[in-house]
Amino acid sequence: ALGCSGLNSVLGPLRPLSLAVTAALQAAAWHTVVTKAPGQAPSVAAFSAFTAALTFLPEALDAFERRGRARSLERIKRGGKSSRVVELAIALSNVGCAACAVSVRKALEKSPLVASVVSVDVDTAMAVVELTTNVDCGGQGGDSQDAQLSLRSATEQLTVVLRAAGY
Repeated sequence: ALGCSGLNSVLGPLRPLSLAVTAALQAAAWHTVVTKAPGQAPSVAAFSAFTAALTFLPEALDAFERRGRARSLERIKRGGKSSRVVELAIALSNVGCAACAVSVRKALEKSPLVASVVSVDVDTAMAVVELTTNVDCGGQGGDSQDAQLSLRSATEQLTVVLRAAGY
């Protein structure tokens, strides 16, 4: 994706302007259909649908990726008593688009090094990944030194996975 090559940092701020220009062009096309060329309605409708699909593809991709994460988190929270759910935030670099966010999520969720990741939320505007992870507490209710070591180890593993993925 273009965002993955760094172009999103240049093109991202122009998106609102490009959306406004696209909407104005679509309005002009439909004005022409209504006032001068009603026979062109099917082709303008097809191009309008195509334009809408491309325009909202990043949002659709993000919504698709977010679906189901709440169920995973609830399943883990109801799970074993010798673990706890912990939220972490890790700063990223080179993340600026929905495709990058999906790449980060997939790298973390599918990594064999990080079996404890429950959910991943990538904030491209802030260049941060927020993770919910299930940390083994060694049966101490989460207050033991082992739990802190386990959390530190999980954070290190997550950082290794992110660096290997280029973030």
